[in-house]
Amino acid sequence: HNLLDGLDYPNQSFDLISTAFFLHGIKQEERLFILNEMKRVSKSICILDYYGPSHLMIDIVEKLEGGDYFNFKKQFEEELKQVFDTIRIIPLHKNVALYLNY
Repeated sequence: HNLLDGLDYPNQSFDLISTAFFLHGIKQEERLFILNEMKRVSKSICILDYYGPSHLMIDIVEKLEGGDYFNFKKQFEEELKQVFDTIRIIPLHKNVALYLNY
């Protein structure tokens, strides 16, 4: 099943949807679509992903991977604000955070 086809669940079907180290690897348009689908089908979201200052080794690996990591780092918080009324960011490490909407 392709997430970009939409989730085949009614609105508010789940109490929580979570994702870990996934959203930074996809294009902004796809990321916004998935965030909107997460919001539609769930009462709460929990996203574990990159946050804060870059780390050289992570930068190298992500550059080789070819995802959208560098744009994600610049604009993810603004993307979240476009989709969710409230977002709480809990830094877990200097490069990682939980992004919560509940």
